[in-house]
Amino acid sequence: MRNAEVARVFRDIAAYLDMDDVPFKPRAYEKAAQAIESHDRPLDAVYRAGGVKALREIPGIGTSMAEKLEELITTGKCKLREEYHHRMPVDLAALTALEGVGPKAVKVLYERLGVRTLADLEAAARAGKVRDLPHFGEKSEQKILKALAFVQTSGQRTPLAVVRPVIDELAAALARVPGVARVEVAGSIRRRKETVGDADLLALARTAEAAIAAFAQLPAVARVLGQGDTKCSVKLQDGLQVDVRVVPEESFGAALLY
Repeated sequence: MRNAEVARVFRDIAAYLDMDDVPFKPRAYEKAAQAIESHDRPLDAVYRAGGVKALREIPGIGTSMAEKLEELITTGKCKLREEYHHRMPVDLAALTALEGVGPKAVKVLYERLGVRTLADLEAAARAGKVRDLPHFGEKSEQKILKALAFVQTSGQRTPLAVVRPVIDELAAALARVPGVARVEVAGSIRRRKETVGDADLLALARTAEAAIAAFAQLPAVARVLGQGDTKCSVKLQDGLQVDVRVVPEESFGAALLY
């Protein structure tokens, strides 16, 4: 199981906990997800080398979370996440990726309208049903429809020849940020796949947080999907998703291959 997939499970747990108004824990799981996603080694390799003890050494990972990581690595599932999903079987990743739709909004949409997917949400919004929900309104409904249209136009794969110049320019812009020592294109673009669904950049910087903040402010960025101390996911003006990670110098080579 890839680190990004493990992080997605932890983000789902954070969202479900937020829906239940559980204090503190949602933020803890979100921070843990960021640490997992930006870790310079695959977590299954970390676990094979040192077991649960090694997992606990990852910043933000305590005993309970380390046990859940062990469960994910060894079984591919997390009981807590499965229990929440059984109770509220929604596509959390897709729904919460929409601008203005957070975990509590997903809960209301599911409980009042039975919305589970983006298609369900689009149907409800086009029928004018979303505006009547608590804390929504007509403006929110129109904003959701606009965000859905953006997803539909940006979720396609693009030929490498089209994407590469855009990403090279973006990498060059990031490399010009003060304190950034090196930027490399990674992922499917580096592997020269014929078509690209998203793009990955790796950076070496004196201060990771400052580099990430500067990246999120680049003119080519249309929307920030998620931002942590060492990782940022954005949508460009043309709809392409780009993920950038700042890693330590000693881990740069391994991260480039991962």
